Amino acid sequence: MFCRPIFFAISLVAIPLTLGYTPLALAGSDHSHDHGDHSHDADDPHMQAMEKLRQALKAKLGAQYDQTVPSASAEQLATGKKKYEQFCVTCHGVSGKGDGPAAVALKPPPADFTDPMHASFYSDRGRIEIIKSGSPGTTMTGWSAMLKEDEILAVYQYVRSFRDKAAKTPAKQDAAPKHKHDHAHGHDH
Repeated sequence: MFCRPIFFAISLVAIPLTLGYTPLALAGSDHSHDHGDHSHDADDPHMQAMEKLRQALKAKLGAQYDQTVPSASAEQLATGKKKYEQFCVTCHGVSGKGDGPAAVALKPPPADFTDPMHASFYSDRGRIEIIKSGSPGTTMTGWSAMLKEDEILAVYQYVRSFRDKAAKTPAKQDAAPKHKHDHAHGHDH
């Protein structure tokens, strides 16, 4: 019988190495920080890296960067969920908070798709491009070699549903404000 924890452990090493990432890439990056609070100030290194990626995405996609992506069909969400659970949950977690089992070892940490500021930092088309091509300076790899175009769109639609659910959930009045990072790395992984 195949043991799931062993599969995850092997995946954490084998997949990044297969895709050209080294153990050093998994251990750090040029804008490393923990999951604690950070500023959304323009001077914050994390925000500077996100802005740099946003500008690169705008240059690459041109006018397409701001094109909207239609709402998902039930079939797209089902496909997106299946592919997300297969390829993304290890880093981004079941609920998209960037708290999957591999997250503790990744610097910078995986994107939190439920953080309203970060979830809306990139356009829909920008996020799709991050899923396709990855995010420089992070362990978010591009998935265009593993997923077809319609599957990438379905994954994005599912990821976007985390943001939409978070926006509809009222904030708890008694809870202290917390902030988790959403790094462009998928940032949509």
